[in-house]
Amino acid sequence: MKETFSLLLILLSSLVYSQKELKSTDIDKFCYKFKIENDKIVGNGSEILTNKISESQFILLGEQHFASEISLFTNSLIPILSENKFKYFVSEIGPNSAKKLVSEIQNKGQLFDFNTKYNDLSGEIPIPFFDGKEDEIFLKTALKNNFQILGIDQEYQTAQFFLFDEILELSKNRKNILPAYENASKLMLAEFKKYWKDSKHKIFEKYINSKEINTFFELTDKKNVAVQKIISDLIISWNIYLQNEKGMYQNGWLQRIQNMKTNFSKYYKLATKKDDLPKMFVKMGAVHLSNGMNNYGYYDLGNMIKELSHFNQTKSTSIKCMPRFYMEDNQIKDDLTEENPINIVLEKGNKEEWTLIDNTELLNHCYTEKIKINSELRKELERFDFILIPPLVNPMKMNFKK
Repeated sequence: MKETFSLLLILLSSLVYSQKELKSTDIDKFCYKFKIENDKIVGNGSEILTNKISESQFILLGEQHFASEISLFTNSLIPILSENKFKYFVSEIGPNSAKKLVSEIQNKGQLFDFNTKYNDLSGEIPIPFFDGKEDEIFLKTALKNNFQILGIDQEYQTAQFFLFDEILELSKNRKNILPAYENASKLMLAEFKKYWKDSKHKIFEKYINSKEINTFFELTDKKNVAVQKIISDLIISWNIYLQNEKGMYQNGWLQRIQNMKTNFSKYYKLATKKDDLPKMFVKMGAVHLSNGMNNYGYYDLGNMIKELSHFNQTKSTSIKCMPRFYMEDNQIKDDLTEENPINIVLEKGNKEEWTLIDNTELLNHCYTEKIKINSELRKELERFDFILIPPLVNPMKMNFKK
């Protein structure tokens, strides 16, 4: 027995010491390049993307926010998605914010006036991740390709200003609630300006307990479904922000994740009434779209979607955007640093073209060939099916007047 155990230890030890370290050339086998020319993806990476889209029910794009190139990539990806019968575009904004964006494009053909109006009022954009000109481009392309735009996140901290206006506009008893609307809006703006000067000011506690705001809500028509939906979503959103305001950050994260999962599930169930297996494109911050546990230790939306694809016996393909080069203050910044544990992957990026790395195939290769990967890189590779390194990322062109 002792001899058998000793032999086993020797075999295990020799296996560990025989492992090869991951080399740059190992990754090259699973790297694909492409460029975007005239709004089309060209290069060998294009074929990989198209094949994955054709065989997937869900495509998850874990983005780096406010990166111009990622919005332009999204714009080029949408026609390919549409050709493969994708009909739903899921975004990291509130449900009512999504409706407002669509309404502005359909009725006015642009977002500039809307963004400018509410930025002037509060000093901040009304809807995050749609304040750039490049964002408006892909939004128009999505609508042109008949995508339904779905917002599943909380309403943003400045969304109440245009949503209160929406409540008034949607109300048949407009004249009766106008004084209450004006009182509530005045208080809301005053509190926000205090918060703008002092980030410790408990703005959401004020909103939730405000006599003026609650009076306005009480006077609205309880049978008006659209109005009550806005009010309900605002209260949910304010309570999520309230957790952070109280320093209960874990509660805030968990409530936000649950809200996203709940909203996604509602939209998915509605979609199944039209399609047995509705195809959905999800574009959100990468932290929310991990396979398994994300880097903050939560099972987020991406994991739920992966499990849903398993239940459906379909495929979910997740892509993490990982920029290397940025243009900041007319200077190029390189995120490749000596202490970065994912250097060996990030170094595959260059300033001129896109680099797509097949994480799944790379991990399979490492397992088969007994190649050792550092733990941080392994976690990064396991969380997504692909890593996408953009070329030089430029600042977003702001779609509002300062």
